[in-house]
Amino acid sequence: MLDHLLFNRSKFYPIDDNTDNITAGSQKFVKSYIGREATVGTYVSCYETESGGMEYWYQDGQVNVGDTVTNQVIDKNNEIWLSVDNKQFLDSHPRPFFKLSEFLSHGGKLS
Repeated sequence: MLDHLLFNRSKFYPIDDNTDNITAGSQKFVKSYIGREATVGTYVSCYETESGGMEYWYQDGQVNVGDTVTNQVIDKNNEIWLSVDNKQFLDSHPRPFFKLSEFLSHGGKLS
């Protein structure tokens, strides 16, 4: 939010509200999704991060309406990965993550 205010005010780096990250000069700014709630849920493919990279773990994870984003990871390709607070995610070890882009492309929405 702060980066949107700073850059939009300067008019040098206009940022759309749906922008996840921006690089200005040599600095990268990434929107934080932690604490945001799902207002529309959807099925997602789940991955784990324990081996140092995002490796496929299992299919058909479910993000439900009201689930809160508790963790956020950004991979080397600048893809944003999230984990939520529902039972399926919290009770799994290692904790599964899903791609934000996949969640949104399947109709998911965050507040």
